[in-house]
Amino acid sequence: MPATDRTIQILSYNLKNHVAYKELVGLEQRHHLELMCLQECTATALASKIGHLQLAAKTEAGKYGLAIYFNPVRLKFQKSTIYAIPLSWYERRFDPERRRLLVAEFLDVVTKRRLFVGCFHASQPTIANNALRRRQILFAMNTLKEVGKASPLILAGDYNYPLFKENLTRYMSNHNFTLFKSSKPTYNGRLYLDFAAVSNAKLTHTTTLDQGASDHAAIKAEIEL
Repeated sequence: MPATDRTIQILSYNLKNHVAYKELVGLEQRHHLELMCLQECTATALASKIGHLQLAAKTEAGKYGLAIYFNPVRLKFQKSTIYAIPLSWYERRFDPERRRLLVAEFLDVVTKRRLFVGCFHASQPTIANNALRRRQILFAMNTLKEVGKASPLILAGDYNYPLFKENLTRYMSNHNFTLFKSSKPTYNGRLYLDFAAVSNAKLTHTTTLDQGASDHAAIKAEIEL
């Protein structure tokens, strides 16, 4: 990528309990990424590097492990914070892993601006409704806006929002976030569950990559800062 290019490429991938982890080096090599957001990864099994990308931050425990990798040529890592999101009644009782929003701050060496990236995993459709997921997404958006202010903000991950995508797009737009549906379904070839959304930046397009070992396909978004 030319040093004056304001665009970045970000990949988001739910690894299905880490089973698709071995695919990541090949994905990084083929897609020339600046950022990689992972869901359902095992913290203790993560390498410090994936190709040219370095590990910025990860959650330390739980089956909903999150991680963010970055290209150190383009981005300079500053700090990260892990947040607990609202849960459904079922999750509070039987699956109380709340720490499902990971936010990392970077300095973009091209634009000289700060960039805030949220890696996110919403509740599964079988144990929560869209109303709860909207609360979780709102929490994530508000958290990014609180820490990032007018800086570019990215929220990428498994939104688990199976129906009424147009309503979700409008809902996020009302909170100054742009969300595009990907080029084809991201879950078992049928559902759109994985997204990248931005605020204070331009989301050019989102592409669904070929499905690998996970039940989710990875998505790649191009974002102009």
